[in-house]
Amino acid sequence: SGNYRHVHCNDINKHTMFLKDCINDTVPGLFRWVSRSEYFLSRDFDDMAFFCYSFSSNGQDYIYSTEIEAYKQALYYARVFKDCSLLEDIGIKTVNRKQVISNRAAVKNKYIKYYVRNILRVDDDIDETFNALHNIVANKEAYLRDYLKKALKDSGLTQREVGKRLNTNMERHYFSNTQFQFPTREAYAKMREFMPLKLEYDEILQDDKIKLSNYRTLQNLQRLTDFDSLGSYQNQLRIKELGKLKNISHRATFSNLDYREVKVEPGSVIYCDIPYYAASGYEFNDIRFEHEEFYKWALKQRELVIVSEYWMPDDFVCVASLPVVCTFGANRKDTKEKLFVPRHQLALYKQKLGFLF
Repeated sequence: SGNYRHVHCNDINKHTMFLKDCINDTVPGLFRWVSRSEYFLSRDFDDMAFFCYSFSSNGQDYIYSTEIEAYKQALYYARVFKDCSLLEDIGIKTVNRKQVISNRAAVKNKYIKYYVRNILRVDDDIDETFNALHNIVANKEAYLRDYLKKALKDSGLTQREVGKRLNTNMERHYFSNTQFQFPTREAYAKMREFMPLKLEYDEILQDDKIKLSNYRTLQNLQRLTDFDSLGSYQNQLRIKELGKLKNISHRATFSNLDYREVKVEPGSVIYCDIPYYAASGYEFNDIRFEHEEFYKWALKQRELVIVSEYWMPDDFVCVASLPVVCTFGANRKDTKEKLFVPRHQLALYKQKLGFLF
């Protein structure tokens, strides 16, 4: 924004030091394809793979499902390297985005047939196999959905109550007629603790006409919709944009410390983007963020503290809120992310307000 002479960036997560390379435009091999196998081998030391090829940059899950990876790689090679050979192997002759979108159903069917033939290694007549498996999966889904709905009714619980007990937003998919998805093995085990689900996980999913793994694969393939998007490439382009800050990179310094170890200069503004309270997924090297300790630290600071959160205790006051649409995961969530300051710093916040943003 140009409002600050100096910015110091700190995070206990070592990968955050990657920001320095991004700003200096020194990320090695930025525009390269990273496969699933390479990702899991290199994510601990390859920051580009960690951020660009993990789902929502969580550093845990690969960005593309197993079923769609081959198509995304072919699309990536065509878009980034202008190499259409992988798409042509699938049977797709164009890389024009508008044509892919307008012919999504045809592209999808071509890819599914390619996947069944070349990855599942089904040697039978592809058209016949494809049509047969489609019907088998549809019938299996109907059976599974009815099985879960009956157990829900017998339990006396609502879908929302199931979601609360599972600590997930997937419950609508478990009982949905239009977006049905059977629970994972872990979720199913938890549901059996409070719902009358008598069958074992493998037993309920097994079918004489279709292997367990193939059921999952075909179920995922049939739901594919984003045939025109490349999340990894968009992430790489965002990193490239940060290189525009190279000329002012000397005004930033970086550290990889516990926040309590960072020296705060007089006249600073301390912006804290902390792990959200009661949220999971923030553990780093078995270190858990202690919110109560952070509150005590923040209240002791002489310089202005601004905290990004959804909720803070009464010693802090909300000074701004911003609507946020979260599209990660299975459901769209419309929420409001808020900015808080210590209550005793409210006057200081108002004094500095014209210079902050």
